[in-house]
Amino acid sequence: MRNQIWTNLCNTQFKSYLFDIRIDNLQRTDRTINLIIAITSSGSIASWAYWQTHIEIWGAIIALSQVITAIRPLFPYTRYVKELSAKKMKLDLLSLDFQKLLRDFDNNKISRDIISTKYDDLTKELTTTLNFSDETIISFNKKSINKANEKMKLFFKTNYSISI
Repeated sequence: MRNQIWTNLCNTQFKSYLFDIRIDNLQRTDRTINLIIAITSSGSIASWAYWQTHIEIWGAIIALSQVITAIRPLFPYTRYVKELSAKKMKLDLLSLDFQKLLRDFDNNKISRDIISTKYDDLTKELTTTLNFSDETIISFNKKSINKANEKMKLFFKTNYSISI
């Protein structure tokens, strides 16, 4: 039972770090898109004297701005951030619950039956938390996974004096 609790604790904490990294990436991408739209919109008007002599550049910038504005709804970063943030918060709470359950197990504070029941409840909650809507497609690249692994090393060292 201890190994099962430990495994789910590690999985929960790792996923929390992954979600945090993905949220940061999505927010950065959304800010970049908003910045491009703002610059092209205001820059095209503010520099009208310049654009009158460089009509091709002005046309390309306006076209780019319009394309970005048109396809932006296909990339619902704000919705992804909202869903991931809620799930990350839930993962953080579940991680704390798994840590408490592990301490209770190690210190024989509660019976094995109660530990087993609590473990099952937390595992069901974890499974529900990690389930996304059909419209949400979340993926993690190698760089994000490596960052999460680095954060896990710090988590192990800080909380359990384990060096990996």
